[in-house]
Amino acid sequence: MSWASDVKRNKSAWRLTIASLVLLTIFCAPVQAEKLSDDQIAKLDSYIANTMKLGHIPGLALAVVKNDDVALVKGYGVRRVGSNLKVDGQTIFAIGSNTKSFTSLALAKLVDEGKINWDTKIRDCLSEVSFADPYLASELTLRDLLCHRTGLPVKDLMWYGAPAGRSQLMHRMRYLEAVHGFRSHYEYNNLMYVVAGEALASVSGKSWETFVKDEIFSALAMNRSSTSIRDLSSDTNVAAPHTFENGKNVEIKYRNIDNVAPAGAINSCAQDMAQWLRLQLGEGSYNGKQLISKDSHFCFDTFLGQWHEHPPHKARVQFMLTARGEVEGLRIGGEEFVRQK
Repeated sequence: MSWASDVKRNKSAWRLTIASLVLLTIFCAPVQAEKLSDDQIAKLDSYIANTMKLGHIPGLALAVVKNDDVALVKGYGVRRVGSNLKVDGQTIFAIGSNTKSFTSLALAKLVDEGKINWDTKIRDCLSEVSFADPYLASELTLRDLLCHRTGLPVKDLMWYGAPAGRSQLMHRMRYLEAVHGFRSHYEYNNLMYVVAGEALASVSGKSWETFVKDEIFSALAMNRSSTSIRDLSSDTNVAAPHTFENGKNVEIKYRNIDNVAPAGAINSCAQDMAQWLRLQLGEGSYNGKQLISKDSHFCFDTFLGQWHEHPPHKARVQFMLTARGEVEGLRIGGEEFVRQK
């Protein structure tokens, strides 16, 4: 099997794995916290069962957040095909490119601290990064990276399954030729989040991994979350990645992507990700404490909104975001499930 076909096969597997952690948000006016009714859970169970069948998903974990209360955390199916190991709210999944929102939030904290702003130029954070276009090299900002508007192409074979570290990847970016004009088009690019993560490390004095653990996981009590598959070696409650081949799910191995960790390496569970949702619905506030300012959260959610307007894949689960990140509804397989009143 060629390297390119291996990449295609494993990317399909990542989509199966990532799609298996579903987060529902219901944003309503503050009322007394309440759990979902038995009837609501039964309807949800039926919908999820049908969706798993259509999507060939071995197992998933789901969390529902309502009025800042975790109304439901539940697992469905199995962690690996052919086993009886059930998925639950503590089961670890790779969250893939949802990691990018953690990188954006980490930078938002530095914005609040006055160390950077969204229009800080990358050359002022990372002098070693260069690009073929001198104007891009001179004017590229953090906002440009996070909004995927650099004009540089998707070159995932530079990093996927490759031995190159982040410093090597950044060095090689100078050879990339733009496919669009700077700030003229949306062009999804994992490599730019590598740059964003390294800018974070340069400004904060902490590695991206340490900053995310200290400033986000710890603050949100996301005690089961990690930034590398290396952290999963001793964990017994982990969902295996699968690919769908010849009409059936086939388990495959996790791929180490530490070289682009700020773009997609976080692993988490439904219980932990419910805390992340609470932070978003609270406009940067968690358990009465403002983790990031509302202004920074507004910008942060605007970046997410732009991402969701141009999804890189036709995901089965799609959140409908307003400019402020409030969830208007959720569509699964094109069908509306929740609508904000």
